[in-house]
Amino acid sequence: MKGTFLFSMLFVLFLGASSGLRAQVLKPEVIVSNEDMDEYRPAVAYNSVHHEYLVVFHDHSPIFSRSVMGKRLDEDGHVLATFTIAYEDTPPRDNTAPDVAYDAAHDQYLVVWTRDFNGDDSDWDVYGRIIPWDGPVAGKSAFSICSFTSQQRTPRVAYADTSAEFMVTWWNEGYSGGHSYISGERVSTSGTLIGSNFTVTSDANEERVAPDIAYCKTWDQYLIVYQRMDDVLGNIYSVRLNGTGTIQGSGDVGIAAWSDAETAPRVSASQGTFGEWMVVWQSDVSGMGKEVYGRTAWVGTGVDTEVGSVAHIAGTSIDESFPDIAADLQGDSNIFLVSWEQQYANSSGYFGIHARTLTDSGGIVLGAQQPIRTVYTGGTINSSMPAVAGAPSRWFVAWDQERSGTTTYLDIYGRAVFNGIFADGFESGSMSAWTSTFP
Repeated sequence: MKGTFLFSMLFVLFLGASSGLRAQVLKPEVIVSNEDMDEYRPAVAYNSVHHEYLVVFHDHSPIFSRSVMGKRLDEDGHVLATFTIAYEDTPPRDNTAPDVAYDAAHDQYLVVWTRDFNGDDSDWDVYGRIIPWDGPVAGKSAFSICSFTSQQRTPRVAYADTSAEFMVTWWNEGYSGGHSYISGERVSTSGTLIGSNFTVTSDANEERVAPDIAYCKTWDQYLIVYQRMDDVLGNIYSVRLNGTGTIQGSGDVGIAAWSDAETAPRVSASQGTFGEWMVVWQSDVSGMGKEVYGRTAWVGTGVDTEVGSVAHIAGTSIDESFPDIAADLQGDSNIFLVSWEQQYANSSGYFGIHARTLTDSGGIVLGAQQPIRTVYTGGTINSSMPAVAGAPSRWFVAWDQERSGTTTYLDIYGRAVFNGIFADGFESGSMSAWTSTFP
């Protein structure tokens, strides 16, 4: 028995070494927030100084306006502190859809979100707030990032180590007959705007929506990916910017432009010496439901962004959708974790959360799929909208989830994922980290 166990462990390690990927190891599932109201769409950032995470999300009570909340978690996902980031009650104004990036040099975060400026759904603007590592302070209040009279949607933020500033991107909903387009804004570490809002990409004849952004320190450049609505269907494109926001090359470079609809793009950057971005998205495959794909991008020898081969990350006869991705921050690692909603049973079945590791090695190499939150037999709970943050040799996955026994409330859950067979505690004899596959 002992010999069989040892052989199995050596075989797992051999497979991991030969592919560049190691086994995913799960900590127990944790409840991040379960207030008696709906809590939506988490985003996560890793704090490399204090080795913890900040999870942000917005809540919705039937009697109060929506607010942006923050939760500090330790590396295993246990809650350390809870605080309010944005709440408006005089007059009532909703604050929603937050994102967050961490600035290690100043040990602080920038949280961005959308605010219902007039309180009547007529003008949504982008706001931000600098949050010290241990929570908000009165001297660092919310500030406007974009106050166009059109609607601003889904802001995303990244931090550039080299220039020590943040970059925020979002999409402006078309108005007065115009089409939606992608904007950007540089933000200093003190929370002031650097220059004016600028257009990242636009076209008079099509909609450009749903951006995401990642900074690659190797190149001191950002990659913004977005959804281009050609002929009503979606395609995925990208724009590269240098550390001060100047568009590089000829502008837009295609990531996925097939006959099916490609939507919901996400991007992360590796920390390796070479430096690359990994883009993931969902494809609405005709007759097959939604499936998850990925592709690498990097700064090539020519003018434009170069892209690698396309990898099929997840796909069945039913839906895999809304992926998110983050890089392992350990040294020169170019390993990523991608997580998505996984539908079970049939096209009307409930959703859980799955994940798998991937790396670029002459084409994307995929690790085994791992259930992060399964739907058990007879289960009637949906889990949705996973968000992933990378740390050295680990990640944290957060998602929103219907409360057991009722659909009245939506809670935030999470789970730590290790990149390797040896997780914290194993060396001292505790195997809880890698045997706790299910909550």
